[in-house]
Amino acid sequence: MHGLFSIYGFSAFPDEFGYWAPAAAFLGYDWSNITSLGSYYSYGYSLVLFPILFFFHNSVIAYRFAIVVNMLLQCISIPMMHKILTFLFPSIKKEARQIVAAVSVIYPAWVYYTQMTMVEGLLNFLFVLTIFFVVRFLEKKTIVRAILVFITSLFMYVVHMRCIGTIIATVIFMAFLLFGNSKEVTGTKDSGKKKTAYLIVPIVLLVLFAGTFLFKDFIIEKIYGKVPDSVLSWNDYSGIMYRLSKVFSLEGFMRIFKEMCGKLYYIGCATYGLGYWGIVGLFGVAYNTVRHLREKKNDNSCMAGLFIFLACFMQYLVALVYLIGASDSTNNRLDLFLHGRYIDFFLPIVIAFGIMELSTCNKLWIKAIVIAAFHFLFMTVSYFVILGNETHMTSGHGFTMVGMSYLHERGTDTIPYFYKESALSIGLLIFVMLIVILYRYKKKNLWLFLIVLPQIILSLNVCDHYVFYNQDNIYGDVLMGQMLEDVIRDNPGKELLHVYEDGAQYIEIVQFIDRAREINVIDGTIEEVSSDRYLNDNTILIVDMDGPISTLASDYYKNIITVGHLSMFY
Repeated sequence: MHGLFSIYGFSAFPDEFGYWAPAAAFLGYDWSNITSLGSYYSYGYSLVLFPILFFFHNSVIAYRFAIVVNMLLQCISIPMMHKILTFLFPSIKKEARQIVAAVSVIYPAWVYYTQMTMVEGLLNFLFVLTIFFVVRFLEKKTIVRAILVFITSLFMYVVHMRCIGTIIATVIFMAFLLFGNSKEVTGTKDSGKKKTAYLIVPIVLLVLFAGTFLFKDFIIEKIYGKVPDSVLSWNDYSGIMYRLSKVFSLEGFMRIFKEMCGKLYYIGCATYGLGYWGIVGLFGVAYNTVRHLREKKNDNSCMAGLFIFLACFMQYLVALVYLIGASDSTNNRLDLFLHGRYIDFFLPIVIAFGIMELSTCNKLWIKAIVIAAFHFLFMTVSYFVILGNETHMTSGHGFTMVGMSYLHERGTDTIPYFYKESALSIGLLIFVMLIVILYRYKKKNLWLFLIVLPQIILSLNVCDHYVFYNQDNIYGDVLMGQMLEDVIRDNPGKELLHVYEDGAQYIEIVQFIDRAREINVIDGTIEEVSSDRYLNDNTILIVDMDGPISTLASDYYKNIITVGHLSMFY
């Protein structure tokens, strides 16, 4: 709840508006002119935002209430994470499991996404919830619990299509249970009724999965009908084949290797090395579980570990495919290469598993040396990819690489930033590893609790850096939306027009505040705009305060209001 009353609106454009737009459409508002400035955003989160928008007519209060909901979901995730850890590691003391659950959930990227209405906060919760339902299903295999597993994984997909990896993992996992005929902890074989529980999931999957496409087409037609197909394809399956075509060649395999290193380096830095330990532990559990399937030696905790590995691995592959080409010498986006947004939501469980692995594994120092070697390998490859880039990837959108953006400054040289961020990550890696090793030998829970300190400090840092820094100007955009009603009342019959010139779509705040208002839009980035179109006496014009059109409009119009990021002329 840090700084809740200092937040007035969106921090990420056009993403957040894209999630509120379907909710507004459900209430009868037409924001399609504004959504034409962005791409397609899935409607799952909109189902959560819809009742908030319905009950709160003040949009600022609605936005803050959505943040409160995010916070509550994050808090609820702590006892669910504890339940998961109890199932996986029953021999670990309860107090230690509780601390690890809290530490893993207070992941800085999760805390950051809680402060806004991007889908990532909800995805973090849903991923934990899916694993929680898998654990409950393994405790007692019933059709109802099987359906709950699927519904949560399907809803993740509806929230964002990149979560298709979790659905694939669910289907593979149920296949393992069905054909592996694993024993339960009690040692009895699965009954026919329990096998029906495995079979019901893919049947429900096919029916409801098909239904998501029908509803998606409805949303696109109603809200995104004015968006060009080339823009829609960026967040849609129609762009996947183009991305896959970049893989199947020698150059493509080298590209994949470099981008794997970039994403793995992000995991190491964002989790202070605990992600590596979690990967090692999860891979070991998954390997042994698959190897023993025929021998019927697996208990349910092993099967739960297998599902977690499958879900994390599939989501990692989805991120690789979706962001293929991020290592190309012509890509100027650092955050596409060292990307976190598409993988942050599964890192809390990897962190928790990593702490458990580090505190209980055999051959500790051998594994530590190997992990350190891989960390330096990933760092070296990442460094040379950035160094060999034409621009050194100077356009870094830090809010999509939160776990490596603590020392990132807008517009600064990427190479010095990389040195500083790498040094910070190595320092945190050593600090956290020493803490867990001290806990391993001293068995005092206080040592584990110390991991909370960097989590809280880094969470505050990233929220100040990417949420609160711009909220004063966002408040100005809110005022613009509130003043618009008076201007239109004094100028009846005039067209309300926004000419988009480039950059962040701050007009979205105005539409969010004045929900029922129709704002006509001209996208100046894709069409040439005649000055006669916006310089006339029948227009109320809103443009970027620093754009070239603002200069022309100030010479033509008598009245001007400049506040936040925008200027209004009439």
